Amino acid sequence: MFAKITPNTRYIGQKLIYFKEVDSTNNLALELCRNRIADHGTIVLAELQTNGKGQLDRNWHSISGLNLTFSVVILQGNDTQTAPFLLNKAIALAVYNVVRKNLEGKTYIKWPNDIYHNGKKISGILIENSFSGQQLQFTIAGIGININENMGLHPDLSATSFYNETHKEANREKILTELCEEIEIQCEKALAREDVTNTYLKALSGYRELSRFSIANGNIFSSKVYDVDEYGRIAITINDEIKYFEHGEIKQII
Repeated sequence: MFAKITPNTRYIGQKLIYFKEVDSTNNLALELCRNRIADHGTIVLAELQTNGKGQLDRNWHSISGLNLTFSVVILQGNDTQTAPFLLNKAIALAVYNVVRKNLEGKTYIKWPNDIYHNGKKISGILIENSFSGQQLQFTIAGIGININENMGLHPDLSATSFYNETHKEANREKILTELCEEIEIQCEKALAREDVTNTYLKALSGYRELSRFSIANGNIFSSKVYDVDEYGRIAITINDEIKYFEHGEIKQII
């Protein structure tokens, strides 16, 4: 059972809906929003997701009771419409900040919003938006963080966890509390139309330094990241030209 958390927030995490097992916390959070059960800041947390979703329809691996797999609901009002990808940047920054605060070593964001620590993936984020016509109603941020699972048992995943980095169990409730507080800070900046892009870019792997990329035709090349625009497209240099790519069109090789 997951203990109650009391984050120092106005909204994020003040309501936590707990499940032992669901197919996907994002799917459930969407249903709860539509039925007016979940509202702004609600956390939907499950010990096990049987069909946890990652980027590009990939599944998220996690063992029950060891990690954090949850979704947070962020409502959008008429006066809080923000650029499509700005909340993605805010959520990624929040997770990045908490990982960096708790672990020694190098933490960075891999575009668009995976979190890596010491060269291995420690967290994945999937942002899904719900629209009414052209109006963005709410955003659901699905977050998976490897906490107490020994990821060394899954070498094919090239992943790490808090346990792998510290060699001791971490308090999941403490980490979730810190995440709620940091998510609220970063999302309030985004919803107030404060540009979090510069901070996001500074945490981004390959920003203004050479990194390897592969594109759909299999070509591998080195380039520098110059920007991630309001739609989430990455801007890199190819033959001295800046070109923009959607997620799925290009892959950074870590």
